[in-house]
Amino acid sequence: MLHSGTTNWKSYVEGDTFLPVLPLIKRIKQEANSIKDIYDLASGDLPTDLFPSSLLESFLKDSTEVETGFEHVQGQLLLRETIAHYMKKFYNINATSSSIIVTTGIQQSIYLITQCLLSPGDAIAIESPSYIYPFLLFQSAGLRVFGLPVDENGINPEDIITLYRKHRIKFIFLNPTYQNPTRTVLSENRWKRIAEIAAELNIPISEGDSYNPYLL
Repeated sequence: MLHSGTTNWKSYVEGDTFLPVLPLIKRIKQEANSIKDIYDLASGDLPTDLFPSSLLESFLKDSTEVETGFEHVQGQLLLRETIAHYMKKFYNINATSSSIIVTTGIQQSIYLITQCLLSPGDAIAIESPSYIYPFLLFQSAGLRVFGLPVDENGINPEDIITLYRKHRIKFIFLNPTYQNPTRTVLSENRWKRIAEIAAELNIPISEGDSYNPYLL
């Protein structure tokens, strides 16, 4: 009952909303991966010689129950409830399990933001310099990316107003604690001012803040 002919999968891939990565960015990644005897800190993964493989193997051997079904689309309920409790205890944020989505990492989180909240051609603001991998995703999604210079105390909140007036930015992506790659920590006064500006201009903020617990 199928129509004759072969599906042109290449046209589907090339017709996606994501654009190919610039050749220069590809070359930078290739050159970085070719360097031997170094630890790559960009991905955040443990080197193989430090990964607790034996511990995981022993755990799997002793485990008698194995979940084989699909979890909830937002993630395991007990995990989301634990995260909600953590957010209340350490950040005084009243979150519920239903408002939390567990992802495989920050890349998937940013992907969901670009797909659900942004459109090709939208302007966003990120720190300058910034973590390279989200930039690649933004570039592929067709977003216009503008930098917020970073000094010893993080970004200058007033730069957000300047970018908004010039480019009507629709989203702000920040890495406020031990910022990658500058290692700066955004000062409390600047954070408060950023929150005020974002509320006034109605601009959402995505906060990549995995290292904040080290300050608590």
